[in-house]
Amino acid sequence: MEDITVISWDENDIPKGTAAIGWWGGFFEEGMRWKDYLEAFNEKVHPYLEAARKSAVENQIKVSGEQHQYDGITPVFSDGRCFQMTYGAWGDFMAAVWSEEEDRDRHYMEFYSGDLRPDVQS
Repeated sequence: MEDITVISWDENDIPKGTAAIGWWGGFFEEGMRWKDYLEAFNEKVHPYLEAARKSAVENQIKVSGEQHQYDGITPVFSDGRCFQMTYGAWGDFMAAVWSEEEDRDRHYMEFYSGDLRPDVQS
């Protein structure tokens, strides 16, 4: 398998006819970290998750599930795939990324919908 990278965070850059990676969510709670998140997924998707985490940190992507769905903020990968997640699944992903990066407890609901609370954006 080729090394997977994120080439964009804009759904408008998703090539036509490519596949989405999607799932339900809502399990990430305070006290969990990135390793706990990865354990919930088949190892086949780990390269996508790792690439998205790395790019989210590098680009300071801290957006809600609502922004993911309605503003088209999603990682587009080098093989043409993208994330297509529910609010809860996106909240899980963001909470896992930022709990690890900031070594601070996060909960998926912090990134669920609407404008993020000021403490989430810091």
